[in-house]
Formats: sequence, structure tokens, C-alpha cells
Amino acid sequence: MEVRPRQDFCGPPVLSQPLVLVLLAVASGVVIDRYRLVPPTIWPLLAACPLVLWWYLSRQKCWQVSSSLLLVAAVAWGGGWHHLHWRQYPADHIGRYTQARPQPVCIEVLARSMPLKIPAPLHNPLNTITTGPQFVFEVEAQRIRNGRSWIATSGIIKIRSGQPINNVIAGEILRIYGQLRAPPRPKNPGQHDLRLVERQHRRLCSLYVANSACVQKLGFAKRMTWTMILDRVRSRGHLRLREYINPQQRPLATALLLGSRATLSERERLPFLTTGTAHLIAISGLHVGFLTGSFWICNRIGILPRRLALCIVPLLVMGYAVVAEARPSVVRAALLVTVFCLARFNGRPLTSANALAFAGLCVLLLNPASLFQVGTQLSFLAVLTLIYMAPTLLADHRSPLTKLSHQTQSWPRQLLRHFQWVMYRTALTSLLIWLVCLPLVVHYFHLVAPTTLVLTPLLWPLISLALLNGFGVLACGGTVPFLGIFCGQLCSASLLCLTTVTRYLHDLPGTHFWTDAPPLWWTWSFYLLLAGTTLVPVLKCGRWQKYGLLTIWAIVGIGVRPSANWLSPPNESQLVCTFISVGHGTCVIIECPDGKNLMYDAGCLGTPRHASRAISAFLWSQGITRLDAVFLSHADLDHFNAIPALLERFNVGAIYMSSMMFHKNSPALRLLRHAIRNRTIPLQTIAATRKVHISPSVVVTILHPPPEGTGESDNANSLVVMLEALGRRILLPGDLESPGLEVLLEKKALDCDIIMAPHHGSTHSDPRSFQAWTNPEWVVISGGSGEAGMAKQAYLGQGTRVLHTAESGAIRVDIKGNQIEVRSWLDAPWK
Repeated sequence: MEVRPRQDFCGPPVLSQPLVLVLLAVASGVVIDRYRLVPPTIWPLLAACPLVLWWYLSRQKCWQVSSSLLLVAAVAWGGGWHHLHWRQYPADHIGRYTQARPQPVCIEVLARSMPLKIPAPLHNPLNTITTGPQFVFEVEAQRIRNGRSWIATSGIIKIRSGQPINNVIAGEILRIYGQLRAPPRPKNPGQHDLRLVERQHRRLCSLYVANSACVQKLGFAKRMTWTMILDRVRSRGHLRLREYINPQQRPLATALLLGSRATLSERERLPFLTTGTAHLIAISGLHVGFLTGSFWICNRIGILPRRLALCIVPLLVMGYAVVAEARPSVVRAALLVTVFCLARFNGRPLTSANALAFAGLCVLLLNPASLFQVGTQLSFLAVLTLIYMAPTLLADHRSPLTKLSHQTQSWPRQLLRHFQWVMYRTALTSLLIWLVCLPLVVHYFHLVAPTTLVLTPLLWPLISLALLNGFGVLACGGTVPFLGIFCGQLCSASLLCLTTVTRYLHDLPGTHFWTDAPPLWWTWSFYLLLAGTTLVPVLKCGRWQKYGLLTIWAIVGIGVRPSANWLSPPNESQLVCTFISVGHGTCVIIECPDGKNLMYDAGCLGTPRHASRAISAFLWSQGITRLDAVFLSHADLDHFNAIPALLERFNVGAIYMSSMMFHKNSPALRLLRHAIRNRTIPLQTIAATRKVHISPSVVVTILHPPPEGTGESDNANSLVVMLEALGRRILLPGDLESPGLEVLLEKKALDCDIIMAPHHGSTHSDPRSFQAWTNPEWVVISGGSGEAGMAKQAYLGQGTRVLHTAESGAIRVDIKGNQIEVRSWLDAPWK
């Protein structure tokens, strides 16, 4: 028997998929409007004129030209719809009353959802402030008080409170007293912009409520809306999970089944991120596929008739998508299943690419801003990979003789062979999706997690078991209690095993690593090259040619990363010193002329996550992946609590500190020492008058404290570092206070160009005497917004210019030759 060799799969030409072209056109219009490439007033004209020409040319039977005009109109529709959603707000919108600083307001609102409890962070010795759980819910503004009168207003507001807001349900009219503010601007390069996230949901402000006494109930809305009804359904789901799921696994079950990922703490969320399995706990096509598969099995074994199953499945999955807050990934999956069922019901052929394009158009219709969400991009990219590679993944390469031999084996051997085949295909699918999505993941998260290739096939059974029993709790918990208890215990056990495995691998070294990302243009070029060599007939090429092109482009991506020194060699006549805005805390990054990088302190008041994220984002944006030296001024948490997280993400050459750094044995200091030892980083003790030789172009001199220390106060023993380069001086004094301040001021006065105000500009550090001793041109104050005004006043005068990180954001000092240039991120952002 002649067996023909398998041919490479070549997907259908893109021109034969009309909805694919329409989706590309609409998405292009959305992108054009987001980046303001054309004036928005052109969209109505660009949408109407092509339609008129299309009608005329179609009557003349000029089909190709008229079809092209329809695509031009689709571009205009996409741009116009995005403009209406992104930039057009009513004149009475509540966002027009907000400012960057919180302001007290009294406002009447309509509750859109019940308060959702966000659990308190677990105890962490590095937290300077212990916080409790947060309660979050959405409301719709109706009136805001202006003196004794009320002004009609509109818009959606997110309410936050540190105290329980009890018995609030969707549909209630509330009067709330709180602090209204707009989302803050990012204060550092590379930092995540919270304003864009909130604006995607048309939220331009948030309201902080001190306690439940600030919320008064006025009654109920006259009519129920779909939003209120759906929230009632979700609240019942939360109630079922609260009854039957163990408390330790309840937040994960809520995220997995209802999409409320805000209920997950950082400790629960981080292992899934670093092991590359975060997609498993997000509501996505997995959930919809599981529901569909369950009905398919019922149909196969004869419980449900085929046509009845094809009618029930679309209703079920679309209802679940709506209850799951219509997230783009689950809407996409629900629409694909619906289109598939309708095609099978009517006996019509189905084109996967067209179905995916239809789902994409519906997602953009619901929210055009979802095109820029990383979850949407990864979801559609993964499905597109599956569609293209399906023939390869499902191909059976066994010869007819081998197939016949396998069919004659015993059923246990056949079952084992089928299980091996399923695991192999699952691993291969995971590998393909991981490779295709990797550039996008690195761009957004700066993380590479190869462990997902092993974990995903192993965790599929646990996830499936958790979903099966979780849906059993939601469906049967209210009517059959004993079945709810049984399903709840199985779901809890599955989730316990899931979290145990991910936490174990999260703690293993080498399972993931952090890196800076290639430029955005490289990422988009990678996917354009991938699409061109795969879908466009003119550009299609053989398998090995395709792999070769993508491999070459991947090598180019590694070479053009910001940290690639050959791309931007160090400037030997320039030193850059950046004071990062971390709130009440300190972090200073020094980029030496020879390419060495130094860091002075890294911490903030509050949770260390805030400082570590801001510092990491800045370092990655500047292409810094190694810190040659880290100086820790003293043992206050707001100066070092971000160090353990940064040690996981960046290479560190050595850490320098005074002899008084570890004179106390607090839990936070023990944790810091443990993190340093785990990374095998050299730890060196330094004292006054010593010069640290790190870079030949920068002289680092320690001015304080003396080897024996000064008193018992941590602040008095702050490490005072003076940097000299290119004929200029920068002084970093930590939190220096009395009596250490007097010891320093007794020495010979300095003439500094840049100083950081000691102790965040506090008056306890004798600003006038310190300023007179250093005679600076510029004073930089690193602190929180609460003390900005008083701190700046203490240093103004005598020709000194003062900047505060709370008001100016990150502050960059460029020393070029004999000149100093000082810029702030909020006033004059740099690349």
C-alpha cells in the first residue's frame, strides 16, 4: 500500500476570509484613533463617502473597488466608535469635577454592584503599615452637592473603603461622603498608567469612603436594569462559594469560577504569574470549553438529543459569559461555541478564521478599548495559533498496519496509549502557544517562565476537576445541600493541590527569570512577520524557511533590547542620577559614564510592592538589568523594604552598608539578610573616610558614620555618600539626624552641586545648617505628598532650587561635561 507523505498545512488565503479583512480594518481604525494619527472630525466623512461610492460602483458591478471602499468605511467605523467610547463624555460627567488631589464631596449615587471584599495582605515584616481588607464596588453618579444646592451629574465611580460596607445591594440609592480624586499619573518612566486601565471602563475617578457611617441609604431605584439583575446573580454565586468552599481556597475559587481576581492576595497571585500558569485561573475559553465538552459528552452517551444540545449550549455559554462580566476572553470563547453550534444545527460548513473574526468584531463592539488589553491580545493570539496548527496537532502519523495492531491490544493498553497521546498533544500545544505568545508576555510582564511547558499538562486534570465541582456547587448548592458539600470539598482539595504545586515551583531557583523587553516596534514586527509568512499567499514560505526567519528575528530582538550595550554604548562624558518617586521613601539610581550602575536605598512607607514595581519599571525602561553596587543607608524599612524583591529581578554585584545596619535583630532585617545570602551577594561594611572603588570615572566617598557609630539611633547612623564625577558633586545623606548630623557638620564644609534633603526634608534635620554646609545649586526631596509643601519651604532661598518627587515625579540629573541639566518626569518626560 502506498502511503503519501504528509504535506505542510497551509491555511486558507486571507482574502477568502471576508470577516478577517473587516476585523483588520476595524482594528486599524481603533489604533489610528487611539494614537490620534488623523483628526477625529474626519471619521463621519470617511464613513459616509465610501458607502455612497460603494452603492454607486456596486450598481456598475465594479466589485473589487466597491469591496475596498467597504473596508475603508470599516476603518472609519472602528475609529469613530473608539473616539465615542474613549474621548466623548457628557458635559455633566463626574470626571469633570475631579482633581489629582483628593477633595471632600457629598454625592448621591445608584449602586451597580454589591461590595466585594479584597483580603488584607498577609503579614509581611517588610510592610511598614498594617492594612486591613478593602471593600470595592461600583456606583453610578446622580447628583453632587455644591454648597446647599445639588447639581445633576453622571458617570461611573469606583468606591473604595477600608471598613465593611454592609447590606449594600445593586439598585439602592445611596448618599456618600468621601474623598473624590482622579487616577494618579505615573510618576516614573516605564510605570503602569492606572488612568488607561480605568478609562477602558469609562471610569475617570474613584471615591474613598472612611467607614460605613459615610454611606446613607435613601431607597431603591424605580426600575431594575440588567446590570442590577446580573449583580444579584453574581452575589448568589459568591454566597454559594462562601458556604461550601474552604476559606483558604475561597478566593481562588471565586477568581476561577466568577472572574473576581481582585479577591486574590499578592501571595496567591504571584506563584501563578512566575510559573506561567496565570491563564489557568482566569476566566477564559477553558471554562466555556469545559461547559461545552460536558454537554457534548451527554450527547454522545445519549442523555441529550443532538439538536437539543445544540440549542442549549449557546444559551448556557452566553449566559455564563454575561455573568462573568463579559470579559473579552470568555466572550470570544462563547461566541465561537455559539457560531459552531448554529453551523452544526443548520448543517452549514464553518470557517474557523471567519468565526474568530466575528468574535473579535463583537468584542470590539462591546468595548473598542479592549483591543489594547493584554488579556484580549493573548486570548486571540492563542486561539489563532490553535486554528492554524490544528491539522498538525491532530494529525495521526501511524501507518494503517500500526493502527490495526494498536486496535487489537487490550483495553488497558489502549487507554494508556490514548492517555499518552493526549498528554503529548497537550504538551505540544502548550509549547506552540508559549512560543507564539512569549514576545507579548515579555513586553508586558518582563518575565520568561519555561516551567509552564511542564506545568500546563500536569495541572489540566486539577483545573478540570476544580471546574467540574465548582460548577456543581453553583448549580446544586442551593437545592441539593449534600451534593454542594461533596462538590465543595472536591473543589477545595483540587485547588489546594494546585496552589501547593505552583508555590513549590515558584520558590525553586531557575524556574523563571526576569528581563527587559525588546522595543515595541520589534514586537509588532515579529507578529506581522509571523502573520505574513503564515496567512498571506504571496509571502507564504516553507516550514524551515519560516522557522529560520522567525529565529533570526528572535536573535535580533535579543540584540536590540535596551540592555544591549552595543546598541547604545555608554557615554564617557555623561553621568545620570535619577531620584525615583516612591512616595515616602528613597531610591536613587546612578548611571556612571563607563556603564556601571549604582543604587542608593530602595524602599517606601507602606507595602514594599509599590516601591519594587516602580523601581523595576524604571530600571527595565532604561535597559538596566544589573546593579554593580547597592548602598543601604540605615535600617529603616522605608529605605530597604523593596530590596528582597529587586534581588529576584536584577543581578547585584555587591551591597554596602554601615556597621550599624544589623545591630538590631528585627524580623525585617532577618528577612533582608536571608534574601542577600540566598543570592550569594557579597556584603561589605563601610565607614567614614573610606573610598569605594566601583567605577574609575566616579569617586564614591563615605562621609558618615564613623566605624564606631554615633549613638543608638538608626537615623543618626545613616550612610552619607558623596559622588564625584566630571567635576561635580552629589550628596546622599539618608535620614541623617542628630547627633549624627552634628558630627558631620563639624567637618570641613562641602561645595555640592546636588544634594538630597536628609530625612525626606524633615525639619528635624536642621535644613538651614545642612544647606549652608553643602551650598547646593539643587535640592531634591524624596518624600510623600503630605509633607511636600513644608519640606520645600525649609530649603528655599539662597539661590537654591528645590524639587520634590511627590510633585515632580522622578527627577533626573544629567551631568554632561561641565553642565548640569535637571528634569522632572511630570514636567519634561524623557525617553
